[in-house]
Amino acid sequence: MMMTMKIFCVLAFVATSAFAWIGEFSEEPAQANGGWKEPSRPAIGRYSSVDCSIPANQVILHPHPTSCTKYLQCNHGSPLERPCAPGTEFSPSIGVCVHPWQSDCTAGQEVEEEDVVEVPEDSVEDVTEADDVEDATELPEALEAPLLKPIGGRERRAFSLCAQNPSRVFIAADPTDCASYVICAVGFPVLKSCARGQHFEGASLQCEAGACQS
Repeated sequence: MMMTMKIFCVLAFVATSAFAWIGEFSEEPAQANGGWKEPSRPAIGRYSSVDCSIPANQVILHPHPTSCTKYLQCNHGSPLERPCAPGTEFSPSIGVCVHPWQSDCTAGQEVEEEDVVEVPEDSVEDVTEADDVEDATELPEALEAPLLKPIGGRERRAFSLCAQNPSRVFIAADPTDCASYVICAVGFPVLKSCARGQHFEGASLQCEAGACQS
């Protein structure tokens, strides 16, 4: 009986020492790291400053931060980069792609201080003759014509569609062609066509693959 008690006491002492030894080493990493792990931070998007918190049935186009020939369109809460048609620029005030002389885009035109070169006054010629001064009173012919004239039934319907909400910028399906759509900018329509083999889907407000649904 005494031998059994001695063996039990020895085993209890060994077990207690072992647990103390294991705990001594298991606490070192927690103390070295402060007992916590820094949480990972979400990656910042390329266009994180663009506000895409809009209703699903409303489309708002945003200017591109570095290019006048592109714009950003919100799709399911995320901005997508889209190009303007060749020869056009995105106008932040109008909200659509227009002719360059109609656009007020200033993206990518900031000039850094080190790029500014001062020209001495002695090197500037004084032009005083009337023959050397161009007459700038005449406007170019392009300024005399609007971007879109209501000359047909399709254009008249587009103007009527945009006139329903003259203070908004939105996209709507073309009532006369399922492969086209209309961008209304404060009452002004811009007719657009999907690529060949695509149709405009009114639910997603995008051109999708497939023929028009009858």
